[in-house]
Amino acid sequence: MAAAAAGVAQAGGAVSALQPRLAALGRRLGAPRGAGGDDTFLAKGSAALDKLRDLCNEGKEPPSTLLQLYTQAVLDITYFEENQLVDEDFPEESSLQKVKELICILSEPEDLVRECNINEEPINILGAELLECLYWRKGALLYMYCHTAKERSEWLRENIAIFKKCLNDGVHYLMKMLSLRCPLQLNEDVSFQDKDTARLLREGKKQLQNTHSALLLIVPLYEMRYYVFLLFDFICTQKLALFRTTTTKR
Repeated sequence: MAAAAAGVAQAGGAVSALQPRLAALGRRLGAPRGAGGDDTFLAKGSAALDKLRDLCNEGKEPPSTLLQLYTQAVLDITYFEENQLVDEDFPEESSLQKVKELICILSEPEDLVRECNINEEPINILGAELLECLYWRKGALLYMYCHTAKERSEWLRENIAIFKKCLNDGVHYLMKMLSLRCPLQLNEDVSFQDKDTARLLREGKKQLQNTHSALLLIVPLYEMRYYVFLLFDFICTQKLALFRTTTTKR
C-alpha cells in the first residue's frame, strides 16, 4: 500500500513538473520557421508531445515513462533547431544566445528527475542511451559553435572568456558521455594536470569496444583541446602586440 501510494505521488509530481515544460515545447513547435532543418524531426517531436499530453491526462504511467518520452521530444525538436544554426553558419549576432538556450533545454530532463524528488540517478530513470544522447548533443553543439567562432578573430578578441567557457563546457559534456557506462577511476599517481588526458586515454581505450561511440567522440574532443592551445596562442599574441605598442609609444 505504502509503495503504491508513493508511486502515485511520484507520478503526480512528474505530471505537475512536466506541464510547464510541455507548454514551452509546444510554443517552440509553433514558432515561425526559417529555411533549413528537417521537418521529420519536428513531426516526431510533435507526435511525442501529443502522446505525452495524453499520458499525463490519464495519470497512470510511471515517472520514468513520462520523462523518457519528454526527453525524446526534446531531442527531436532541438535537433531541428540545431540544424538551422548549422545551416546558417551560427550567425554572429544571435547564435550564442541560441546555443545557451538549447543547452538549457537539453539539460531539462536531468533537472526534472531531481525536481520530481525521485530517489534514483538520472541514468536509472532516463536510461543510458537517452542520457548519452543528451550529453553528446550538448557537447557536439558547443563543438560546432566553437569551430565556427574561432574563425571570427575580432569577436574572439572581445569574447575570450566566453569562448573558453564554451570549450570547457563542451569537453565536460563529451567526457560525461564517455564516462557514463564506465565510471572514471584514476590512479593515485596521476597528477592534477594530467587528469583530463588520463581520463580521455583510459576511457577512450575502454570505449574502443564500441567503435561508434569512439568515432563520435575522438574528433570533437581532440579538436576542442586543439582550440584551447589556439586560444592560448591568440592571448599571447594579443599581449605581445600590446606590449610592443606600449614600448613603441615610450
